[in-house]
Amino acid sequence: MQSSKVNHNIRGDPEIKAERRSKAIIYVRWKIMIPVRVQCYSGYKSDERPQRFVLGERTLEIVEIDDRWYSPEAIYFRVKGDDGNIYLLRHNEILDSWSLEVFRYR
Repeated sequence: MQSSKVNHNIRGDPEIKAERRSKAIIYVRWKIMIPVRVQCYSGYKSDERPQRFVLGERTLEIVEIDDRWYSPEAIYFRVKGDDGNIYLLRHNEILDSWSLEVFRYR
């Protein structure tokens, strides 16, 4: 009898990836990108930095942008939400779409 491994993850089901550095911190990385709606500040360019985003039915205010970095097709923002959690948002500039890449629960 041959057994096959089935991946039961469906859209939105996380794959827990990580090192617990303390009991209070859990990192969650989704196998697929979770689309989110993001409202941005637009200064000298459009979508300069995120101010709030909608995850499911919940709107989260961004209280702090911890870091930002660039790749050839996207800009990444590590932000702290008003719930105290850390989120990694990705803005694909080519498609003009936003997604949630990583979530850190505190």
